[in-house]
Amino acid sequence: MSPCAFRARDVILGDGTIGHIRLLAPADREALIEGFDSLSPESRIRRFFYEKKALSDQELYALTHPDGVSHIALGLEVVLEGRPTPLPIGVARCFRSDDDPEQAEVALITRDDWRGAGAGTVLIQALAEAAWEVGIRRWYGALFCDNQTIRNLLSRVGDLSDDRAIGSGVVEVLCDLYPPAQPVPAVSTEAE
Repeated sequence: MSPCAFRARDVILGDGTIGHIRLLAPADREALIEGFDSLSPESRIRRFFYEKKALSDQELYALTHPDGVSHIALGLEVVLEGRPTPLPIGVARCFRSDDDPEQAEVALITRDDWRGAGAGTVLIQALAEAAWEVGIRRWYGALFCDNQTIRNLLSRVGDLSDDRAIGSGVVEVLCDLYPPAQPVPAVSTEAE
């Protein structure tokens, strides 16, 4: 199977900020570290289920070396006045299941100070488009049962099925992706 042909694009976030979504690459290692370091302890717990202190070298390698077929990783960045390099504000990725080639584990995170700007919306839409292109039709992911924000984001790109309890307030959700009838809009009209 050919890798997804995701085309980097500018997007307008819900607050009017112009962002840029693109595939992650090896040169993004330091930006990922910077973005991770900006996360609050609560955000780290909600994403990793414990207060993770740092991304490991193995995790950084995996995120920065997606193959576009079994692993798709997208980054969202914004250019800010007075900053010499773009600011990384979010990452969305999916890893194809070894057991079911139409299924992939999905995850998304945005910087705390950019929550509510629509970053999650544009990232999840772009990732769904790229995943569909390479034959991924269903996502699964673990989240805290009270994480309505992620549920809302996933429901924008697919049908959610019943949760499966994992334990300690964590559930696994399944999301059957909608086929892209037309190019996914790059503009977020609501803040997420």
